[in-house]
Amino acid sequence: MINNISNDVLACKNISVILRNRENGRPYVESYRLTNLVYCEGRFWGKCANVHSPLGHDKMSASDSLSYAYNNFSPVVCTLSLNTRMQRYISANAYSDISFVASGQHSMVWSSDDESSVSLLLKTVLSGLKTKVVIEVSDGYVYILPVHTIIFYEENKCFELETEFDGFPERLRDFNSFDAMADQFKSFLKANPSISHVNSSYDFNSKFFLTNFLLRNNEVIHRSISDEGNVVSENIEYKSVKIWCES
Repeated sequence: MINNISNDVLACKNISVILRNRENGRPYVESYRLTNLVYCEGRFWGKCANVHSPLGHDKMSASDSLSYAYNNFSPVVCTLSLNTRMQRYISANAYSDISFVASGQHSMVWSSDDESSVSLLLKTVLSGLKTKVVIEVSDGYVYILPVHTIIFYEENKCFELETEFDGFPERLRDFNSFDAMADQFKSFLKANPSISHVNSSYDFNSKFFLTNFLLRNNEVIHRSISDEGNVVSENIEYKSVKIWCES
């Protein structure tokens, strides 16, 4: 199921998921822009922004916006809410087809491997164009994230970058764990052919991984949620950081 879109993901192109629904009577096609991606060795999860209405989700309150996450390696879809740290999984059998497309062009304007490009980064800030960052950390994961803001200090040509505040269930980073879930869904659907798809139960206050990073003075700082539910910061080891700007 691995989709040959890795180069586009790492080049910060806009990645969207295209869904063909099996709904009886009126099948339809829809798409979501996947703004936050976690990538490792050709496989990825991508989630849309936290802007989906909770209408129809009986366990959610009116103020709990949702998002969806899709992957290119397992027939499992994730429904999640950062507000309540809720995760819920659904068999991809709800769709007749799930595919990914890349659009738009982005140019790399700064790299931790070549910090001489800092003047180009200033032009990017002054342009007001959208930017993304690719952070490759030492554990092998690569995060492709929208930039919230870049603060550029013109007097000494240094800067700070912060990504948008977002996150997803910690489990999503354990790609291999979804093989067993997919098998369970498949077995259930085989035993119940009249059912089109199957959901897991709601899991609230689960462990979430924040995709909120701060780049400052050649340091990468990651924000996480403590056991007490507070946001805390820590420096992390990284291999490279690249900033891309829409062309």
